[in-house]
Amino acid sequence: MKFHKLNLPAYSSMYLQLELLQLGANNLTGSIPPSIGNLTSLVHFSVPYNNLVGSIPEEIGHLNNLSILAVAANKFSGELPSSLYNISSITIISTASNGFNGTLPANIGLTLPNLEWLAISSNEFSGPIPLSLSNASKLQALVLSTNNFVGVVPRDLGKLVDLWWLGFGNNFLGSNSTDDLEFLASLKNISRLEILDFSNNQFGGVLPTSIANLSTTLTSLYLGGNQISGAIPTTLEKYTNLQVLDMSANLFTGKIPTYFGRFPKMQAAEEKDSENHSQINGKMENCLHIVLEIGVACSVESPKERMKMGEVIRELVRIKNAFLGFQDCVDRASMPQF
Repeated sequence: MKFHKLNLPAYSSMYLQLELLQLGANNLTGSIPPSIGNLTSLVHFSVPYNNLVGSIPEEIGHLNNLSILAVAANKFSGELPSSLYNISSITIISTASNGFNGTLPANIGLTLPNLEWLAISSNEFSGPIPLSLSNASKLQALVLSTNNFVGVVPRDLGKLVDLWWLGFGNNFLGSNSTDDLEFLASLKNISRLEILDFSNNQFGGVLPTSIANLSTTLTSLYLGGNQISGAIPTTLEKYTNLQVLDMSANLFTGKIPTYFGRFPKMQAAEEKDSENHSQINGKMENCLHIVLEIGVACSVESPKERMKMGEVIRELVRIKNAFLGFQDCVDRASMPQF
């Protein structure tokens, strides 16, 4: 099926009332037609995992009620339309695994005050990370990994107190200088942080003492592939919920801390690796039951009673972690695709 054969204007009387359009995980080709702008009641637009090409039409900005834009895992290219950043109702932008380029607007955190998920990894975005993102106080996931971002990481991201996933690995951030990691100091205010990824950049200097002030809810810490030097701090021992710790390909010196052998969740990972086939099958069955329950919660007739999309994605990530065990089971190159 070719997406451009969808003749939206021919059914305008019906489509004007359309609030949810989900076409993910099909074999759609072609491009998103400019007539998408006629669906002025649209709240949720989701077309991930297809073979769509071209750019997102500027007419998307006509959708003043749009809350979710999910176009990940396609073959899109070009810049995101400037009109998108003026839709103040947007809560989720998911564009991972495409060929989008350009820069993020300097005022994105001001024009999108309701933004909860910004998932734009595995594209070709460039330029600096906008300082205004710290004003998007509802952000729960900020994942900018595998792009071409440069410059410094904003030093007031700690204002995003609901953040649980912060990822900007595989970019060109930092300048191999001693103050590259100063952004870590503000993260002490984020009490729910679970995943922190600043690997494969150009960060230099030693790990600052503020690395000890992160939330103890931290499960995954990626800082490999930089130019970080000095001894491995003893203060990392406090993160007893760590399942993944990647410090590879840096300039650390000294001895391997003895506490590395005492991370309980990492020990649990080793035990889970030895589970037999029948136990894995049982785990799969339990996970599938939970996924089914989520599907039911998302399908209730009343929109107000449906499970919120942010909660859905977070729960699915947890299920994925539970099924695969405490390994590197979060795909850092992409985000949940909605």
